[in-house]
Amino acid sequence: MTSNRRDRFTIAHELGHYFLHYLQPGMTTPKSFWRGESNRGETQANVFAASLLMPEDFFKAAFSRCGRDWWALSQIFGVSPRAAEVRAQVLGL
Repeated sequence: MTSNRRDRFTIAHELGHYFLHYLQPGMTTPKSFWRGESNRGETQANVFAASLLMPEDFFKAAFSRCGRDWWALSQIFGVSPRAAEVRAQVLGL
């Protein structure tokens, strides 16, 4: 029910949970995260996904060419326009 771009971000987000939360030494109890939940783990997974799909140096270079054309940036990185916009905000662009 979602776009390929949204799916790419979701997959990267879930990989973030796997690498940041499930592979931690001493993790003995299961963790659960829910869609739409706002907590430290969700924020970390979002930052992981954004960094993986839109590396800072490449994103800044593309932003300098495209400016706030979220659609153009989303095309370059294969993410949604909203994900590109949030990445720019987080990077202070």
